[in-house]
Amino acid sequence: MLLKIKDLSLFFLILLTLPPGGSIIFLGSDKMTNKKTIRTPEEKKYLAKRLKIIEGQVRGVNAMIESDRYCKDVLIQISAINKSLKSLANIIFENHISNCITKAMQEDPKSATGELMDLIRSMQ
Repeated sequence: MLLKIKDLSLFFLILLTLPPGGSIIFLGSDKMTNKKTIRTPEEKKYLAKRLKIIEGQVRGVNAMIESDRYCKDVLIQISAINKSLKSLANIIFENHISNCITKAMQEDPKSATGELMDLIRSMQ
């Protein structure tokens, strides 16, 4: 089954309910780059902590579904996951602009602007 997933919380739910031996194929990996962002140990720790919280939220929703919780309750929790993911994305996006794009603008403004516009389009 091929699904186009724009909602990361849905992706995490699918990932958690994937049967043993199941797999996910990432389409659109041509948009990925070989570039790296060097983060401080503190940044990595902070981002990892946020991701662990989100992971816990997703596992909680999975448990709610398994225990036949009311749709409204599940949807409220999924909404909270979306807000957490958007908040995390905003943190990474701000860092990308203030570090990666700023450096790239000094080297090749046209290419950096194109990269930023492509990123904005893909995040919508």
